Amino acid sequence: MDLPKWLRGSIPSLSSLASIEGQKYVKTFILATVMKKTLERDIMLLKECLHSIPPNIQGDFLEVLWPEIDILTYKAEARNDGVQNILLDFLLSFLTTSVTSLNVDKVKFYTRIPERFFLAVKKCNSINRFSSYKENIWKYSTKNFDYLHSALLNMNKLKYLTLRHLKIDCNKINELLLGLSKCCPGLYLLDLKYSNLADSGLDPESLQKFGGIKCFKDCIPALLKLKNLKLLNVSETWLTNVGVKAIVKELPLHRLDAIVDEGYDLQIIVIKDLMQAPTRGEPPLKLPRTTYLIARDEPDISPVCESCPDLQELILPDLSISELIADFDDMSLNLQHLSKISLCGLEWSFLMYNLDGFVDNPHTLNGLVKEVTLSDQSKIDALNLGCLSVAFPSITHLTIIEADEDRDEPWTRGPTFVNLVHLHFQASLYMHNFGPTDRLHGSKNILDVLLSSSHRLQSLTLYTSYLNEGDLSLALSENNLYNLKELRIGLQHELSINIFIRILLNTLKLEVLGRSDWWTGICLIEREKLKVMLQEKYFGLIIYGADSKSCSMDPRPRKHCSDGW
Repeated sequence: MDLPKWLRGSIPSLSSLASIEGQKYVKTFILATVMKKTLERDIMLLKECLHSIPPNIQGDFLEVLWPEIDILTYKAEARNDGVQNILLDFLLSFLTTSVTSLNVDKVKFYTRIPERFFLAVKKCNSINRFSSYKENIWKYSTKNFDYLHSALLNMNKLKYLTLRHLKIDCNKINELLLGLSKCCPGLYLLDLKYSNLADSGLDPESLQKFGGIKCFKDCIPALLKLKNLKLLNVSETWLTNVGVKAIVKELPLHRLDAIVDEGYDLQIIVIKDLMQAPTRGEPPLKLPRTTYLIARDEPDISPVCESCPDLQELILPDLSISELIADFDDMSLNLQHLSKISLCGLEWSFLMYNLDGFVDNPHTLNGLVKEVTLSDQSKIDALNLGCLSVAFPSITHLTIIEADEDRDEPWTRGPTFVNLVHLHFQASLYMHNFGPTDRLHGSKNILDVLLSSSHRLQSLTLYTSYLNEGDLSLALSENNLYNLKELRIGLQHELSINIFIRILLNTLKLEVLGRSDWWTGICLIEREKLKVMLQEKYFGLIIYGADSKSCSMDPRPRKHCSDGW
């Protein structure tokens, strides 16, 4: 593969190009360089290209180019010509003072060079968001955790920090929390779910008797120093209700998640305890919560509503809709700011029986439900989904996982899911009674019900075992998915190039094409042609699944009703 004519000779200064044009130039040049067998001249050109990227646009480049160049480092790993090291240097060069957000789950290259990586991260003193949701190299490693610790304390503008699965010694986490309280005074969100946080089971004030914070394996005193914290997730940790009580009393949080195994909610226990036994002379308990996740085993949420009058969002997993509606009027008297409810699990019979009532005399609850998850406990069909859309017309996020189809009964009552923005479908799919002709007699197929009126849809994930090419093309290309930005298709069979082109015929804004495991049936030459064509049509498009490495790196959309984080 020769370099394109526009890449030959001297490289233009990227400072003379707009950010998007510069990204395209760098990406094309690197791909051309790595594919060549004779690399001596190209390595020099690559270094020249590397040094010509102005710092003020390197932050823009990081989000688009990092994942793709990261994949190339694995392709170059087996070669001994120095290309891999140059690519690693190139990736590190993006870490400048202009970077404001860093999600390490999107790339893996740093796991081979953690010390160099975090030395480079130290330069990024403008970072306000650092995220790691997955298990990482600092989970058990003291050495790697120390690199991370040092880099984080250099981010004095940090506001959002997610570090899940920290199984390092509790004292090390304590040191980090104390450092954050001093070096990151504006920290707003801290997510330490699944981490080795502990408390002593003693009142925090009594800890001084035992030698102070540093001599005690207790994270509560350090957490309480984060006075500007508003969002805290300490679910699935070793905290007890004593530690959670101290957090509830001392930190003015907008949201606290403290749910342990089997849905046991420590926070609601603490709230009930504080309400039932207030300290003499203290006013009634009022907490500045704006979001609350109701644990599965806690149906009585009246204490939360009474003590948290500023709630804007409730997340309700597997809670009875009929019971919720029955209690909602009394409950909502205290919740004047409530604007969003997320549900997991539904009673279809209740929705269908009350459908006309929802239409003629809508309940306050009907307009508040924005996110719904249907799991393997649910039976779905066109009629059920149509009822769901009418009962809760404001739904923006719908997740369907392993739910079985039920009856063959059509939906005949008009448009559905007109406000839907995100759809995640992961289940068997039967395409009987599908297409424009059948729609004249009502929609029997669930894809018709889900997509025919969802003109605002931006993210579509479709994982199923088998789907006829023609049906898939018809479902996606004729349902006017003009605003789609993310598409993920997971099938257990191959798709032809022509069908895939037809699928995206009316889609003009695609940014992510993910979980495309059906690429394996396309020969390498045709695969490269298709990638080039797609990336010319959708500039900045990120493709996952076109090779064996990238599919696992696909940043899948979060299941919104699971915990909301």
